[in-house]
Amino acid sequence: MKKVVCLCLILIIALTGCNRSLSLMTEVELPNQNEEIRTFVDRVKDKNGIYLYSVVGKDEYFIVNYSVIQQGKQVKLFNGSRAEFREDVFTILMDEIEVKNTEGDHSNSHYLDNKQLGLHIYKLDKQQTTSIKVIKNGREIPIDRIGS
Repeated sequence: MKKVVCLCLILIIALTGCNRSLSLMTEVELPNQNEEIRTFVDRVKDKNGIYLYSVVGKDEYFIVNYSVIQQGKQVKLFNGSRAEFREDVFTILMDEIEVKNTEGDHSNSHYLDNKQLGLHIYKLDKQQTTSIKVIKNGREIPIDRIGS
């Protein structure tokens, strides 16, 4: 009986350790970043899009901006992202949904929350890969702007 309990404990510890593996993308807060990244974000904050920023010889960041809403236009909402390696290419998979934003119509207001609107900054752990691909809703898309 003791062997079974010990074996179960070892299995639980091993599985818990596997679940805590490092993520390839980690969301970070802008105020905690260096001046260079804050300056870059300040330049792109007024335009929705996806951006890549590299600090030469240091870190790379993937920036998603969904903060600009125009009345009467489709509103694009960020619905999450993740990263994986596909044939030695660092691949960012992101999801986006759209809702119509009409004046006086609040039926879609439940969609508009802080997680889906606004600015998201991810520090990338690309390891030694040199190429990045972004796939949004199953289709490959270009990065709007790259800065360093």
